[in-house]
Amino acid sequence: RAHLENQFDTAGINQTKHRILLEVDVSVAILLPGFNTATQVSNAFTVAETVIVGTVPESYTYFSNTGDQADDARELILNKG
Repeated sequence: RAHLENQFDTAGINQTKHRILLEVDVSVAILLPGFNTATQVSNAFTVAETVIVGTVPESYTYFSNTGDQADDARELILNKG
């Protein structure tokens, strides 16, 4: 069985890495005199990869959801600095 997968990852400010993967699942059986076994093997291969670049903003601020940073940011925005 084989199927294509899309994967999107962040690659920076307004940049996204897009990968197309071919995922292959194969059942393998080994037959020897007096012994046999079967297993499943899975692997993924990158078919294509590109970075989608958007416009970069003139300023960038990151605030975590933990701690008092959200309250500090709200106060800065409402009081305009």
